[in-house]
Amino acid sequence: MSLAMALGFARAHLICTSKDFHMLLNQCAPPGKAPSATPLAGKIKEGLEQSFTLSATAKKVHHSNRPVRINKSLKRELHFIRLSLPSEWVSMSRPIGNVVPREPSGTGWADSCLLAAGGFSIDMGFWWYIEWPEEVRALTLRFVKNNEDSTLISINALEYAALIINYVAACHHFLTNEDCLDPHPSVLLFADTTAAESWAIKGCKSSAVGRHLGLLQCALIINNPVGISMGRVSTKANIIGDRIS
Repeated sequence: MSLAMALGFARAHLICTSKDFHMLLNQCAPPGKAPSATPLAGKIKEGLEQSFTLSATAKKVHHSNRPVRINKSLKRELHFIRLSLPSEWVSMSRPIGNVVPREPSGTGWADSCLLAAGGFSIDMGFWWYIEWPEEVRALTLRFVKNNEDSTLISINALEYAALIINYVAACHHFLTNEDCLDPHPSVLLFADTTAAESWAIKGCKSSAVGRHLGLLQCALIINNPVGISMGRVSTKANIIGDRIS
């Protein structure tokens, strides 16, 4: 999350200062014409060149010697990791059923607006609705027209928060339901914004609120037998979640 943001500064620095790095970035773009006489051979060569170039650029970014300031969010995340790694109660393994593609044990949908959020699951038998507190609403686009002071709470962050609430509801279902025979259930949660789906899988580096929520998601997943995967759904298909919110 914040580490990825820090690496972004190193990448920006290399773009501005390194001719070799800039040349590698140009090579990442697919050429206009295959360099070989046969299309298949051209595609193979093109793929190998792009793979090598992407690997080389990533290595340069990670090996950059440019000093990067450790901001508050990165300090929090590093502190979280330092506390978790030596802890005796934190398991260093995950059930394989939570990390491989599989049929979900339950599916859920959630949606958010600037005033409230809601979610539901038919197979897990729950629905919920929550109004955002006034202090949250006051920092949304209804009242904050730009993010010059970095206080804006974007709709993407609110959608991400709704996903996390849905995960908590799913965990409550499986951890309190004695009829669940799967010791390591996995839930598939749908969002209708690409950012919220991406943040839940890869982490957020563009929003301070998103990084805070990512830290909360990490804490929820530790030692949790309920796995999580994400899916994208169109706004029209998410009509029930939209109407709840």
